[in-house]
Amino acid sequence: MHFACGQEIHVEDPIEELNEEDAALEFEMTPADSAVYFFQDAKLSGNLTVFIEEGNKAVFTYRFSPSIYGHCDDCRTITEIYFEADIKNETKFYSNDLGSLQFRCNYSSTWGWLDMSDQIQNTGSVSLKKVSDSVWSAEIIYRNITEEKRDRDFDTIRTNYIIYSPICENEDGTNCYDKFKRRTGFWKITYPNSIKEGIYSGNLFTGTELLHATGNPLDTSKYIEYLNGNVISQYHPDDWGDSRVNWHHIENYNILYFSALQNDKVNINYEGKSCSDYIGVDSMWMPLTKKEINELKEVILNENNWHEIYQDNNESGINSLLSGFAIFTNKDALIGKIDITENGSRYNFHPKNSIANYGQINENRRESVLNLTDKLHKRVVSNLPRNKK
Repeated sequence: MHFACGQEIHVEDPIEELNEEDAALEFEMTPADSAVYFFQDAKLSGNLTVFIEEGNKAVFTYRFSPSIYGHCDDCRTITEIYFEADIKNETKFYSNDLGSLQFRCNYSSTWGWLDMSDQIQNTGSVSLKKVSDSVWSAEIIYRNITEEKRDRDFDTIRTNYIIYSPICENEDGTNCYDKFKRRTGFWKITYPNSIKEGIYSGNLFTGTELLHATGNPLDTSKYIEYLNGNVISQYHPDDWGDSRVNWHHIENYNILYFSALQNDKVNINYEGKSCSDYIGVDSMWMPLTKKEINELKEVILNENNWHEIYQDNNESGINSLLSGFAIFTNKDALIGKIDITENGSRYNFHPKNSIANYGQINENRRESVLNLTDKLHKRVVSNLPRNKK
């Protein structure tokens, strides 16, 4: 079975009342993956994200995705139909002016989705019959402009529209929909490679989205902030710059210390590596306390701790990672890091810390600078399993 144009689409009928003798329309239903609802006191919104808003009509939404659609060069995989109608105090409704119903047709196929300009160009008719306060039966005959150009027949849909009832996906009252099936309240959505967390109001999102290509939420590949559905900032770990972490206010961030420890059974080559390459390896990290973060701040903001002139890095071990600090927002987005080389003389700041110049420790200040990392190193070692000490 496959679905293309010029077909009749039938959806499973859950309402026995449609078999009554005086039914104006007959419906032959077959199972499919469908979502067919109507919404009272509503209208279609000009904002496609909001989609449905308060109004004085009823909005009818239809989404059909056949579980089996075969393989062909011109198959529809998803069909979506939306329209609004004034059905108050009516038991039947008919219109052959689809434009007056704000009728939209959208579908995906092997060659993509319709453009918005094409979705609203349709001819045909809509027939509705009231079955109960919560059910309207429908026959929709339509042809989209894209099908007309290809000399295709009209499509016919016969189905039931069921009044939508708001639901929450989680028992704790989060991830909820409002009466127009728009996301509302607090949502946390976890995808295989991203996490979206924040507040929805009428489908408009305010919050953050973390993209992590490796599947590890801490290994953030992109961080996006939204306000009322609009992106207000986004950045990528490769795009280090002054707009990232503010070194003067690192007390506002969460900071983890990394120690490149090796044991007898594992020989890891840390040459040219960064601490961020090991995010997710729990045994190698230690969170800083507020006091330790302030100690780190004093170290990196004291210009007396750093060379004023860049020196050659031919010294052995200069590029081999010893330890480091990873700086995260309270949403676990990586926004900065400091890599410390094996000989402990070079701090590589990302983004650049202008006070630290090239991050080479002033030998006269080296002991005081290393006090903090030595203390953190001992904490990491004390928490390692016995075979890694």
